[in-house]
Parts: sequence; C-alpha cells; structure tokens
Amino acid sequence: MDETPNDGDTTYVASNLSGTRDTYNFEPLGDSGPIRGVAVHTISKLEDGDDLASGIKAVALYGGTYDKKTAPALTTSYTRRGAVFEDDPDGNPWTEAKIDAAEFGVEIEV
Repeated sequence: MDETPNDGDTTYVASNLSGTRDTYNFEPLGDSGPIRGVAVHTISKLEDGDDLASGIKAVALYGGTYDKKTAPALTTSYTRRGAVFEDDPDGNPWTEAKIDAAEFGVEIEV
C-alpha cells in the first residue's frame, strides 16, 4: 500500500496468522549518495477485538534471504511504526543495486 497520507480503513492488508508476510518492490533509488541503512515504516493498528496478533515485524528480502526487525507493539489506533536495517539480510552493506532489487514490508507476529 502506498497511500500518502494514509487512508485509514479504506485500503489495507490484514492477517491474524503468525508469520504472514507482505512485501513490496519500490521505485529505483537513482543516485542517492552514501547509504547508511534502510528504514521500513508502516501505519498500522490492532483490529478491535483481535487478541491474536500482538505485533508486526519490519521485513527486508534480498537475494532470497529475509531479515526481520521487531517494530513497536500494536495498539487499536493507527500509529507509525518502523525499524532500520543497517545491512542487507546477508549482513553486508546496502548498495543502490541491492536496495533496488530488494523488497520491504511487514510480517505478522502472534
């Protein structure tokens, strides 16, 4: 999803199954200068009455390898959450080419 500003409950992805991932490709960076990391942000909330999903993890996928970072716990209000990936999922520095080939998103945590 890429609504700016976010549109609340109009368009969204949802799941209450632990391990469910949703990742996205992004536009190429172009000439970006030095890369110190990749920040993955979401606008997310816990559905009313959903006592299963306890949180989300930010996800980076590159070259078939996933890396996950725990994001702050979900609440019942839309809140911006995120995490920073200082290195690619293989533990090596990011490059523009790697970021352009990577996918980023979220994983449900129960």
